[in-house]
Amino acid sequence: MSTAYIVVALVGAVAVLAAFWWGFYPAKLKKNPSPLMSSLKEPSFDNTVAVTTTTTTATDTTAASPDNAPSRIEQGVLRISRFEPPDLPSPIESAPVLEMCYVMHFYGDTPRRSADFEPLRESVLPKNALRELFLAYDGKAKEWRIPTDEKFTHWLLAVPLANRNGALNAEKIKSLEEESRRFAEKRSLRAVFPSALETVKNAGLLDKFCNTADIVVELWLSGQKIKAAEVAAVANMHGLVEDGEKEISYVLRVDSETLFLVRLMTVGGMSEVMRIVFELDAPNVSNPVAAFDRMSRCLERMAAVWQMSISDPRGEAVDAERLKTMREQLIVLERQMSDFGVPPGGAVAHLLFT
Repeated sequence: MSTAYIVVALVGAVAVLAAFWWGFYPAKLKKNPSPLMSSLKEPSFDNTVAVTTTTTTATDTTAASPDNAPSRIEQGVLRISRFEPPDLPSPIESAPVLEMCYVMHFYGDTPRRSADFEPLRESVLPKNALRELFLAYDGKAKEWRIPTDEKFTHWLLAVPLANRNGALNAEKIKSLEEESRRFAEKRSLRAVFPSALETVKNAGLLDKFCNTADIVVELWLSGQKIKAAEVAAVANMHGLVEDGEKEISYVLRVDSETLFLVRLMTVGGMSEVMRIVFELDAPNVSNPVAAFDRMSRCLERMAAVWQMSISDPRGEAVDAERLKTMREQLIVLERQMSDFGVPPGGAVAHLLFT
């Protein structure tokens, strides 16, 4: 068969597949929608998307087949990536946050300590990174775990696919791989990386979810100047504790979790307060609605004490009706994040919303 006939046949096949896609697949997704692209700010969630799962082996990176790697998309929960080293159990059970990460696998013949990886960790991970982003394989226990001072031959280092700084892109991935390869070569280690193409695609999808779920409620009290000491007394009455060095701020903590933050915008050498800012980081609180209720009560009581007005950062007035609307938005956020497999305030949420 000539090259021309082969090209024509291929074009025809692509056209048939395209027709099948447009005629069938979107309808199928509407019956079993993935929550990834669902808007968390509106009550309707019709937008859908398919996410590719990947399997990484010691020699290559290939698409996972339905037979050996069933996608959690079918269960309504996202599985961004699947890392399964050969002859080793998957680390996902030990650290579910790895589903949202670009996972690099290092291994060699000589066992090494975690301190050997410190230069690379400091380079690619923030100082406050989750401990689960760096794991070692314990051959005796046959499990991946956070390393101690023991020596291991298999190591994982994971970088979030997306967070508040944006998503991993091709340029960042190339830089990560080059730096990691240099690190591995100097130490006679072998390094395995996920598919860059799939990583960029999945990072973009996850970034869209993060953008829709990233709700930070900020409300202002203003209208007159108040002595900072007066605010401190009222803040203490409401259970707020001082938190901050460069500025005066207070937080409400329950069971070591910060529910919301209160910042004082001061003048006159920090002695007078011209504005009180209330801030609730919804994705990072385990119960955003309950936290909002407590913040609203505190806000309204302080407004009543000093006859101050409540507004948003644009200066628009916020009344009881707007507070109700904000609360309803948080109810939607809380439900949809949980349905998506990223419950508010959990380890994965902290990973994505930092």
